[in-house]
Amino acid sequence: MAHGAGLVLVVIAGCGRIDFTPLALIDADARPLCERVTGVIYCNDFEGGALPGVRMSAGMYTFVPGGGYLGTDGYRLDAPVPGDRPEFQIDLPTPITFGELHIGGRMLVAPGAPVAGYAVIAEADYVGAGKVSFDLQGMDRANVVNTVATPTGQVLAAVGSFPRGRWACFDFVVFADADGGAGYAAVSIDDVPTVEGFDHMLTMPVGGWTQATIGLITGSANTESMTATFDNWIVSTSPIGCP
Repeated sequence: MAHGAGLVLVVIAGCGRIDFTPLALIDADARPLCERVTGVIYCNDFEGGALPGVRMSAGMYTFVPGGGYLGTDGYRLDAPVPGDRPEFQIDLPTPITFGELHIGGRMLVAPGAPVAGYAVIAEADYVGAGKVSFDLQGMDRANVVNTVATPTGQVLAAVGSFPRGRWACFDFVVFADADGGAGYAAVSIDDVPTVEGFDHMLTMPVGGWTQATIGLITGSANTESMTATFDNWIVSTSPIGCP
């Protein structure tokens, strides 16, 4: 997968897609997290450390009992060297060829110097055919990247739009559309629409999306080590909101 190299800046405004309504994940609901989500493809609250069906980067992740959101269990991913690729990835049970694919959860990116390069946080994948992703880009900007469309591109949010040093939730959505007529990608952070782009552009490879990934996939231009802790990872066909 190519991450961030040689991208052409695409600026798209007023697409009208970013005002989707998040799922009602009510804090007072006593049901387990994964019973409160509709359209769920994969859900893991990381309690007990189980990672069913997950491929991970050897040696770059640590189970942290009590170190997740609100004192629950979580996983810490470490990228001590620029270019490190700690990630969790699942295969989707069936390819997503139309409609919304959401990847979201809770995360805490440790404080540090603003990112000089990039770190991919979540992405929709198809082996050998490009990706659409949610990145942390230079100067801690939220970013959506599309390497499926021609030309490839990225859309950047404001400097500092990506939170550091506190728990935040993210909901990254890509609309799978083979001919580009209905394509788009967007990110909400803490239920606030943050960045979107690629409206009416190609946002899906031939064959559909077959994998979903979260992680801290860093670029070689990064100058600092990075650490992030994840909790409540959800992949769904419906908006996730703040799980």
